[in-house]
Amino acid sequence: MTQNYVCPSCGASTTRFRATLGSHICQRCGHEWAPMKVGKHGGKGFASLKSWAIGVSVVGLILLISGQPLLVLPSVVLWVVYFYKTRKENQRKIIEAYEERELRLKNSRCKNQDCENIFETNEEFCTKCGTPRARPLMNSEFLLCGSCGREFGRNIKFCPGCGTQAY
Repeated sequence: MTQNYVCPSCGASTTRFRATLGSHICQRCGHEWAPMKVGKHGGKGFASLKSWAIGVSVVGLILLISGQPLLVLPSVVLWVVYFYKTRKENQRKIIEAYEERELRLKNSRCKNQDCENIFETNEEFCTKCGTPRARPLMNSEFLLCGSCGREFGRNIKFCPGCGTQAY
């Protein structure tokens, strides 16, 4: 990230961005925070298209009442484009949710080919065959200390929180 972030807790500028969670963590005090998000489209895209469609429709309706159907066709076109784009966006969201559900189910099934039992969230071993649960490795640029639970970079040899050697 090109922008430097300052810890809101201690004011230190030695912070790291965790892409996996979208949050920042202070290397000095360990405080963790996520920057505020303005919105998905930042005032552009579907929201502005809808605003244009509403505005043109209101003006078109006023002109239609006064006997001048000048903006009826452009307002209809804007509404068609808006509904088409929102439909596509909703379809994309449904597909992403379905793929996420399938991945979650795949990771929660027993790896034994004969069993394929579905694990509960707190189970570490299969209740039918006893096979240990295979958890996917997290792809992260940070390590987690086994003693104090603090996160630190891969190139650090000792935990900055408790001094435990990193393995």
